[in-house]
Amino acid sequence: MLTDTHANDEEADRMANLRRVFAAVAAEDPQFVLHCGDITDFGDDSGFEAYRASIPAALWDRIRHTPGNHEIRWDVTARERFRRWFGPTSYSFDVGGVHFLALDPTQLLQEPGLFGDDLETIRRDLEGAGAMPSIMFLHYPLSGRNHYVNDADALLRTIEPYPVRGIFAGHIHRNEVDRFNGLTQVAAINTRSGPFYLRVTERADGLARVLVVEQVTLGASDADAPTADLLAEIPLNAGPGETAGPVRAGARIEHDRVALSAIAGPGAVDVSAQLYAQELFGAVGDREWVPLNRTGGSWSGALDATALPPGVHRIRFRAADASGAFWHETVTVERRGRSISMPKWELALGGQIQGALAAFGTTVVAASTAGNVTALRITGAARHVMWERNLGAVHRATAFTTDGSMVIVPSATTR
Repeated sequence: MLTDTHANDEEADRMANLRRVFAAVAAEDPQFVLHCGDITDFGDDSGFEAYRASIPAALWDRIRHTPGNHEIRWDVTARERFRRWFGPTSYSFDVGGVHFLALDPTQLLQEPGLFGDDLETIRRDLEGAGAMPSIMFLHYPLSGRNHYVNDADALLRTIEPYPVRGIFAGHIHRNEVDRFNGLTQVAAINTRSGPFYLRVTERADGLARVLVVEQVTLGASDADAPTADLLAEIPLNAGPGETAGPVRAGARIEHDRVALSAIAGPGAVDVSAQLYAQELFGAVGDREWVPLNRTGGSWSGALDATALPPGVHRIRFRAADASGAFWHETVTVERRGRSISMPKWELALGGQIQGALAAFGTTVVAASTAGNVTALRITGAARHVMWERNLGAVHRATAFTTDGSMVIVPSATTR
């Protein structure tokens, strides 16, 4: 497994390093290779060509790619370009009694990620895998102090019923191992900065199956032997932190505080909570965790809500077992403001609205990154759907002609 190669045809030293790494990987004759994104610097064809040229022919068909933000964020055609080079951005396959699932929460023209409408597809995929242990791989590390995917909490709820045992990720350019919600997450060092990759092998201990993860570092020259250092072990049977969870939690606003309650698993030795750092979008956050008090089989406490603005907020709970593995759970709480206005209706478009709404008289047009375009006639507190269309993803604002007879929708594809 490797990640963050950042191939760039203008960086000779970087490409020489990449050729050395892939030659060493090919010499190990792996069953397959996972690449966790940021394959190139800019997701352009010249970068992909340079990357492809660095890989021995015998290895190419065994590499499974998933995109990073550097593949997707630069222009609206980026995802289509990735697919031309590597195929689907989300997919799954089975090897040796293990189910592997590539995830793609990247968003066109944005740095952070979002699973959104893909959560149901992920659920169906895991349902089809049944009791087989699953390993996911994607670009962004999830949960804990990682705020790179804005609905990582929703993903954890989606996969909770299934035996997902591991996640491989990149993005942060360093090794980081986290154990939570029955799985072990390994974020790997970037291959861009040196001759590094991870070797993953299976070890059978009786009935127990374990994936052993080592960091391999090549020598200063091809004449020097590489070194291999143990980085993590991923149990494929029972997962870490399972005795601390699942966590069933609740929160409510009481004047200047958020009252908290939680019931954790029998192995929980500590339960704490924090406000989700919504201001951190695509970054690392180390906001303080506030410990809860235990009374019998339940935990309770409070968070300061003095500065909490009106709106819906997320509260994160974390239960730890004696080994230091965690179980994360997130709930929402609403602080009402002084306004007496209330929503009259809502319209779900799927995806996100990255461009402003367009309005002409009583007609409003909304378009989303899922490609759904809807025209509404607004009269007072009521709305009427005039027409709907489905185009390619829309990332820029729609606009009416000056006479209002036509609306221009800048979608990623033309119809």
